[in-house]
Amino acid sequence: MATSTSKKRKIQEENRSFKIEWEIKYFFVEDSGKFICLICRETIASAKKGNFERHYNTKHQSNSVGILGESRKTKLDNLKRNLKSEQSIFSKNDNSVKSITAVSFAISNIIPKRMKPFTDGEFIKECINEFADQCCPDKKQLLQQVSLSATTVMRRVESISKNIPTQLLEKTSCFSFCSLALDGSKDISDVEQLAIWIRGVDENFNISDELLSLRSMHGRTRGIDIFEEFLKIVSENNIPALKLSGISTDGAPSMLGTATGFKGQVLLWLTENNVTEISWCHCIIHQEALCAKTLGLENVVKLIVNVVNFIRSKGVNHREFKEFLKDLDSDYGDVLYFISVRWLSRGVVLKRVWELRDEVSSFLASKGKTVPEFEDTNWISDFSFLVDMTTHLNILNSTLQGKNKLIHELYATIRNFEMKLALFKLQLKNNNFSHFPALKSQDSADGNKYAEIISNLQENFDTRFGDFRNQQQSFEIFAQPFSFNPQYAPQELQLELIDLQSSIDLKADFKDVGVISFYKTLPSDIYPAILQHARRIASLFGSTYTCEAFFSKMKYIKNKYRTNLTDDHLQDVLRI
Repeated sequence: MATSTSKKRKIQEENRSFKIEWEIKYFFVEDSGKFICLICRETIASAKKGNFERHYNTKHQSNSVGILGESRKTKLDNLKRNLKSEQSIFSKNDNSVKSITAVSFAISNIIPKRMKPFTDGEFIKECINEFADQCCPDKKQLLQQVSLSATTVMRRVESISKNIPTQLLEKTSCFSFCSLALDGSKDISDVEQLAIWIRGVDENFNISDELLSLRSMHGRTRGIDIFEEFLKIVSENNIPALKLSGISTDGAPSMLGTATGFKGQVLLWLTENNVTEISWCHCIIHQEALCAKTLGLENVVKLIVNVVNFIRSKGVNHREFKEFLKDLDSDYGDVLYFISVRWLSRGVVLKRVWELRDEVSSFLASKGKTVPEFEDTNWISDFSFLVDMTTHLNILNSTLQGKNKLIHELYATIRNFEMKLALFKLQLKNNNFSHFPALKSQDSADGNKYAEIISNLQENFDTRFGDFRNQQQSFEIFAQPFSFNPQYAPQELQLELIDLQSSIDLKADFKDVGVISFYKTLPSDIYPAILQHARRIASLFGSTYTCEAFFSKMKYIKNKYRTNLTDDHLQDVLRI
């Protein structure tokens, strides 16, 4: 053992002395595994004395004759400093190139985030150059090297977009459960764009809500066509059928058809993959909007739309009306168009005309257009009730909107509104208009008439949302685990619920933190079934709101000035 150690030391000493020799005697240094001559910068691959000696004697001996002792060491130090100086220049240049490329990528990332065209990169560069002229002319040459041409920005966007699915693939592989939201919309070129969003929950209760894919469908859009795209996306993203907890779609027949529709094809596919439990829901916001359409009193809506169109469809009328409101110092400067595809449009339009009803009536009279309904007390009462009721429905719709809404919260909002409808019906029967301020201003209003309308609305709410009602028990276990009776819970949850409800500390924690935060801290070894149930519920989509908001961005990006934007580039921009 001692002999081996001494041999190692001897070899190390020999190497050290040999290194000193090749540096001082032959002016060579080692750098990154190569041996560089400090005088001529040539390299030698292998550290052999003969190689050093041959190179030195052939090329440099005549220049170094007589340089001995301290002078030779001084020359060696100077040569080393010169080499480091040269290398630092190259290093600085390399860092500058990397920084310029990084800036180009950073700006190219901002452009799609702001939904701007690729050509805006050139505009940004003009601004940068102008800034450099005024504030830092010494940096102008460096800033001009930042490449932001339309082609460069396009390539940068492609590179950034390609990296996103890779990151998403890593996330999806960690999901315990995930659900999908699907919706379709035509772009300005009449291409059907199918958006699929994914919401997943991992073991640590981290919830991810991301765009999975955007598919451009240039042909037919039958249920079977959508299903084929769905299978491709699931396969590309390695999503096992067993991890799929739910699917949310809009109410199109091609989506909800149980025979040849998308829903029927997916359920058949899930059965083939031995998946028996899946939550399928028709978007809760769409269902609420369909309920709102059954409110009736279309004679009021039709007349208001005609009045608004008369004012706004002709330029002269529109200008004169706005000036008329300005002269009266009105709180509002205009009336609004009614757009049926916008969820809140009807209520907003009705409320604005109601607020301006006197001004609108006077303006129409000045134009020789008489609207006798404005003098009819029964019609005005209908109008006022419709204004109040659509306001309540718009508040409900707005509450249902938004990202990261959990499905039990959405259904709880609907349940709350159903309770409000019961209260409205009871109060209107007694001519109590406390929650109907516009109707309250009409002395001759008949509450029983409007209670009947509320009753019809109640029936529509009762018949819809069945896909949510079927899961009410699961929602309550998830949201109220300490108050749910274990007797009515699924067998695999009963014992764990009893243990959970008997824990005073956990009960206190549940009150202090949110639902998701509570489940994050719950011990997985004690409550595995409850946690698995909670992950499944937390992963569910209750609406296609993310798709709808996504399509709003799509229509802004692919507008009449960018009809030539390719399908791939549209997806790249929207991903970012």
